[in-house]
Amino acid sequence: MLPRKKKSHVLTAENIEEIQRLHFEGQSIKEISESTGILYSTIKKGVRRGSIHLPALVPTSSAISTASSRSESDAQQQMGKACCNVVERASLGGISCPVAFEDAVDLQYGGLLVTLPALIACGLLNGVSRFDLSKVYYTTTQIFLSLAFMVMLRVKQLEQSKLLSCGELGRCLGMDRTPCVQTLRQRLGDFASVSDVGQWSLDMSRYWMSEEAIDGVLYVDGHVNIYYGKSVKMPERYVSRMRLCMSGSTDYWVNNAIGQPYFVVYKTVNEGIIKTITNEIIPELDKAVPHQPSEQQLLENPHLHRYMVVFDREGYSVPFFLELKEKRIAFCTYRKNVKDKWDINEFSEYIVQEKSEGPVRMKLAERAVYLTTKKEKGKPSRGIWVREIRKLNPSGHQTSIITTNFALSISDIGFYMFARWCQENYFKYATQSFISTSSITMVSTTLSAT
Repeated sequence: MLPRKKKSHVLTAENIEEIQRLHFEGQSIKEISESTGILYSTIKKGVRRGSIHLPALVPTSSAISTASSRSESDAQQQMGKACCNVVERASLGGISCPVAFEDAVDLQYGGLLVTLPALIACGLLNGVSRFDLSKVYYTTTQIFLSLAFMVMLRVKQLEQSKLLSCGELGRCLGMDRTPCVQTLRQRLGDFASVSDVGQWSLDMSRYWMSEEAIDGVLYVDGHVNIYYGKSVKMPERYVSRMRLCMSGSTDYWVNNAIGQPYFVVYKTVNEGIIKTITNEIIPELDKAVPHQPSEQQLLENPHLHRYMVVFDREGYSVPFFLELKEKRIAFCTYRKNVKDKWDINEFSEYIVQEKSEGPVRMKLAERAVYLTTKKEKGKPSRGIWVREIRKLNPSGHQTSIITTNFALSISDIGFYMFARWCQENYFKYATQSFISTSSITMVSTTLSAT
């Protein structure tokens, strides 16, 4: 006969953690004492002294689901993994997926619920009723929330959602499970057929602009998506980050001063940033940018502009600058082919107030410069007056900026031009990590691609 194991009289940190975990799962103090080998009186004394915290909000007699019990239950469903709502599914769309939340512990994706208020505040569900379909099991709201949560989990392709626990993710939304890959693909196709996804994306962009009260400064830049496949012959374009010509498509993003996206224009055949801004971006900005001056205000003040676009050297073109001036749109970009150097005595130190990093000191200088178009036979040369602002770097290099915005101070121009790196950081880090600021854009990207 084996000797009887003595129960412990001493509480260690490991014992306390185990007691609290078992109590949270619904076990009584007596059951905990029997399973851990710790005296019942020892646990009671620990509770009275305050060394053991057993919340009264979790009753010891209630049946709270755990990760193991949910996994076992999900695997036993005959209609498919975690398909608990048999009656509703058997109605073939006659009854929608019910929403019901339950008490649970160890919920794998429970942290996603923290992001739900932010997603709703960003307008994720604004206007989704336009995609409503009849006789479907999953509602449009459930599909959109499922896609948004998958984006938050860094799912870049629908096929990758197979790696997620559909039952655990579904319980975060009050459902028995999330839609499978085939259902998501079919519903995205249905959405694209019943309504204009591009118009929904533009409406979302206008909502963001109106809510954020932007200062009339928009950043435009192209980002190349390299295509490594062989099934489709994609046109080649120059990839600056790799210094090579490679096959792919180009996305032209419009962001604000802190890098948050408004909308994107997809180009399989790249026409260049100038034609894209002229033909597709400016017509949308004319409708979307809030607080634009009236025609009377533009007539009274020749230096007043409707808004300002900031882009890199790819958009440098004097005829393009003249076209923007005629439309009363200011621009800010880098100057090309700068060979001369200004006298160092012209530079003065300014304090530029960065929104993310705080005050930054810069040495800046300014001149008025007259830019002219190339001489063509039979056509007179045209020109435009611009402000040229140069930044003196510690190495002695002078970065040249030109703009037609005569209302902003020299330090503000320096801030807005060099804040363009926020957009570069968005391309490099945000779109790769799928952070919350880009989740809605990624959902609309998935719909548009469909």
